[in-house]
Amino acid sequence: MRDANCGGCSQSCRWKYDLYDMPFGKERKSLQGEIPEEFSMSAVDMSMIDHISDMIENGVDSLKIEGRMESIHYVSTVTNCYKAAVDAYLESPEKFEAIKQDLVDEMWKVAQRELATGFYYGTPSENEQLFGARRKIPEYKFVAEVVSYDDAAQTATIRQRNVINEGDQVEFYGPGFRHFETYIEDLHDAKGNKIDRAPNPMELLTIKVPQPVQAGDMVRALKEGLINLYKEDGTSVTVRA
Repeated sequence: MRDANCGGCSQSCRWKYDLYDMPFGKERKSLQGEIPEEFSMSAVDMSMIDHISDMIENGVDSLKIEGRMESIHYVSTVTNCYKAAVDAYLESPEKFEAIKQDLVDEMWKVAQRELATGFYYGTPSENEQLFGARRKIPEYKFVAEVVSYDDAAQTATIRQRNVINEGDQVEFYGPGFRHFETYIEDLHDAKGNKIDRAPNPMELLTIKVPQPVQAGDMVRALKEGLINLYKEDGTSVTVRA
């Protein structure tokens, strides 16, 4: 047995299934090949980041944010956003409204699927379900975390989590909604050798960083690659992710 409440969820709602036409009294017929891709039974993810005001005004004292089986990139980004949203609204509703779109945009950097409000405002419709290909592409990938920063040399030691290339556009971010964008420059391995590409996870690297960063800050890069997106009429288009 796998206990989903203890982190053992097999995520069967994210699997792909064959879809069958099963008319009464007749043999079932597979619809494979007649739909863009295999069928899934998956709800979009729930997000209330832009409805924090409703939650607070209705007496919500505590929020449970999904974190089990998620990356530190996901957890740090989401908790950072909700913390900023709650603090801003408690200071003034106007301040929350001023930063709300920035928070929503930040959430999309780690969202794996479309977002909706679940059952908060009514019964979800078919628009809150995913029956085929994902309709939203994650924009960023987690590539490293900061180990230390040398102010004099303006270099950061980072622990790699994904492939890093010289010239990659990256974003550093940390607690308090603190972040800035730059490019990977002067990339060296742990032995001090100049390299153009670092493909091995957990390797210690040094890079030039134009402004101070802190140990524990995260580094994410814009995603690249090709993906097929399916339209409502069943046709697909290839886009760069």
